[in-house]
Amino acid sequence: MKDERKKLIVERFQIVSKQVRIAAGLSVDELAEELDFTKLTIQRIESGETKLQYVQYLGIRAFYDEIIREKLDKDPEDIALYNIFQLLDKCDEMTELEFHKLREATKVVSGAVLAGATATSVATVLKAIAFIPLIPIVGPFTIGVVFLINKMRKK
Repeated sequence: MKDERKKLIVERFQIVSKQVRIAAGLSVDELAEELDFTKLTIQRIESGETKLQYVQYLGIRAFYDEIIREKLDKDPEDIALYNIFQLLDKCDEMTELEFHKLREATKVVSGAVLAGATATSVATVLKAIAFIPLIPIVGPFTIGVVFLINKMRKK
């Protein structure tokens, strides 16, 4: 793999790393413990204050791959995190707009997880919004999606 491609993949992963962690259902403390990092290191990586190195990315990625396998073993419908990583694997081929859409999708998924949505309801909502063009006002959009997920959970 070329160095430019590695660098772009790591940079783009770092941009969404907080949302990925939340989508995986992990706190900063839990991720730090699993990776043998300090809580401060995780926070600095997520904020972009510390630049993630490719070797670190590979270790983090291997950890998330294990989480994805566990989630899919438990519930084959729980594909949100899997899909995020499938797209992240190709993020070096994405335009800025396509990557922006991926970032917004990770925000929706992490917001849904924080709201306590089930894997099935997250998948249902993501399928429903898959064809909606990118909305410039993302905050209210995310809140609306989380609201829909919560309504589905109550049924």
